[in-house]
Amino acid sequence: MIYIADGPTDVPMFAVIRERGGKAFAVHAPNSESEFLQNDELLQNHRIDCYGPADYRPNTHTHKWLLMHVHKIAERIVLEHEQTLKARMTRPPTHHTEELRIGKTMPEQASLFDR
Repeated sequence: MIYIADGPTDVPMFAVIRERGGKAFAVHAPNSESEFLQNDELLQNHRIDCYGPADYRPNTHTHKWLLMHVHKIAERIVLEHEQTLKARMTRPPTHHTEELRIGKTMPEQASLFDR
């Protein structure tokens, strides 16, 4: 999850999101120096992962950061699902002739052939 918010009242939520592996992004009014400084303090105190202007238009800092982390989260989800699926997969069944060809014999089958 990515949590986007604009102020110190969101610090508790930032902490919860980050503890659970999410990202916290603080936004500020593009022309507000005080909000910019406040967000920088949150970053310096490790309360957020990044901050930027509340401008979500394509190719802005905020837009690029959000897209990058959405893609990273999606890649992590896919990788986790692939690993889970791979761990659950078993060896497919084979024909007895394949087992004999690769040098594996089944005792009951071997005794039938010896008769």
